Amino acid sequence: MEISTKVSRARSVDAVLEAAGSGVRGLGLQMVVVQLERDEGVVRYSSRVPTTEFGKRLLKPSPSSRFPGVKAAFGLEAPLYVKDLGQWLTSIGSPFTQAEQAVQGGFGRLVITPLKVNQVKWGALILAANHLEEADVPALTLFSTQLGSALEVADTIDRLESRNRVLEAVHAIATSGASEFDSAGPLQTV
Repeated sequence: MEISTKVSRARSVDAVLEAAGSGVRGLGLQMVVVQLERDEGVVRYSSRVPTTEFGKRLLKPSPSSRFPGVKAAFGLEAPLYVKDLGQWLTSIGSPFTQAEQAVQGGFGRLVITPLKVNQVKWGALILAANHLEEADVPALTLFSTQLGSALEVADTIDRLESRNRVLEAVHAIATSGASEFDSAGPLQTV
């Protein structure tokens, strides 16, 4: 089954990200999804479990300054293609010192695309491989758009399910005293 079909069938944000990650791993790509909230970012999904202290810190809310590629992609309002991770990090003055490890882990070249959910800045999709070419950007951008749409559907489902739980609780409270009333004439009981 095609990756985009699997992604579109997922019904929760985590399931969408897992389906996407599994699919791109099959294509030899690494995937990281950063979710933004206020002035913080958090790695919501990573195809590789971070082993460095720096990577582990990114799994917790961190200042958005730790995600310069995400900021750059949103600044461009377009995908950002990074041909050489080490060179790019140096050019932006990043203090990140594990570029060599990142390249060895398959993160030498990146495509970072902004993700919007319900027209709001949600985060970014980072796809990486040492063999990525600039010619891959349009296809990866299309995939990012499909991922954003699937996240929007999953977010809507999450909100509806949450609303249903609230309504069920209100209904349970409202009907908990109903047995005290005679259904033929509730006003007679009062």
